[in-house]
Amino acid sequence: MKTKFLLTTTFALAALTLSAEDARWWKGNLHTHSLWSDGDDYPEMIADWYRSSGYHFLAISDHNVLSGGPALDSP
Repeated sequence: MKTKFLLTTTFALAALTLSAEDARWWKGNLHTHSLWSDGDDYPEMIADWYRSSGYHFLAISDHNVLSGGPALDSP
């Protein structure tokens, strides 16, 4: 109970200190599928579409697929 109170108070005070000028919203999708699951396009094409549509982040959450290799490595 004490922990919940402290966390609630901490987050409430932190929220009060932010002004509308400091607030920043991020546009993203944390659940989408590619052709390798039940989606309808390749991961690269999906990422390109989200990037060109102004999204800041994307998570491709294909079912039962583990991907790797040079195409998916970080630059």
